[in-house]
Amino acid sequence: SFIDIDTDEATAKKSTTATPTQQPLPTQPFDPKQDLPYFHLPTVSLFSNIPETLGVLGIRDTLSSPEFQNCTEELPIALGTDKNGKTFVFDLAKMPHILVAGTTGKGKSLALHGMIASLLFKKHPSELKFSLIDTKGLEFGFYEKLTNSYLVSTDLLSDEKCIVYDLSDIGARMAALIREVEKRTELLKKARARNIVSYNQMFCSRQLDPTDGHYYMPYIVAIIDDFGNIMQQDARLMELWMTNLTQTGALVGIHLIICTQLTTKEIVSPAIRAQFPSRIAFSLLSMSESRLILGTGTANKISTPGECIYMYNGNQYHIRCGFIFDEEIRTIVNHIAVQADYGFPYTLPEEESEFSREKL
Repeated sequence: SFIDIDTDEATAKKSTTATPTQQPLPTQPFDPKQDLPYFHLPTVSLFSNIPETLGVLGIRDTLSSPEFQNCTEELPIALGTDKNGKTFVFDLAKMPHILVAGTTGKGKSLALHGMIASLLFKKHPSELKFSLIDTKGLEFGFYEKLTNSYLVSTDLLSDEKCIVYDLSDIGARMAALIREVEKRTELLKKARARNIVSYNQMFCSRQLDPTDGHYYMPYIVAIIDDFGNIMQQDARLMELWMTNLTQTGALVGIHLIICTQLTTKEIVSPAIRAQFPSRIAFSLLSMSESRLILGTGTANKISTPGECIYMYNGNQYHIRCGFIFDEEIRTIVNHIAVQADYGFPYTLPEEESEFSREKL
């Protein structure tokens, strides 16, 4: 049942949850944020009590920069600073999928958490969801508190956790994401919209009727760490999943970021490279590994942790990533977790398909 949202900002406390409303009033534009009207995005002021480390480029430096603060991209990410010391911001929506590679301890996790932080600083829960797969079980536990605000789930999982840790649950999650792509694609065709931006604009301007199945579509950013573990289990199946997700996923607002420390031809196969033209390479051990990821022998020359080569549209940029401490991640998550949420995660389609029956 629907609830009335009090005008008192105290409703933004955790004791209150909001139920998403998809019943547009025909006389006024639809506001996707209307169910959480007092939700406050994180800001760098949250870090005021966390000591800065002298001489270290911090995430607070990149997130407070005018380049990031003033950007208007759909999915802006402040990766770090370029060779001129200017904050380097890119739009994930244009990439539209990213492959991240590098040896252990050189900054891959730093980049992933920085990307997540960037998006949390800019996007309301109604506009963005995350699908997180953590095959190592060590990276994404921070974000379990965001279950009812920013995470997706599916009943096909073997447990109730929104973050997938078990290899046996990956098939169900990937199948649900593929089904989500298919469902959204059908709705865009019905609406005669070319992409998620035009579709959502049509929905907000009341040109689409919710009783016909239409709804405001949040972006979904699916992050897999470490996808090399999945490739070792079943490369053919992983490539099939990636192909089905990447071919039309970006048009309907679903973007992938996959990360690996295993940079062999078997892991970063031709099929994977073809689906992920945008890449981020941290320090790699050899020129052959660098050429595999970037096409050039540049990443093997990187020695400093946190430095990477960002490749997009054939161009390469040397970037110094902003360091994010565990305490800063917890501070961002706790800021969000104490506010009102929807009371449940964004649920992916439950219908079984040929993909959900596939097991690693």
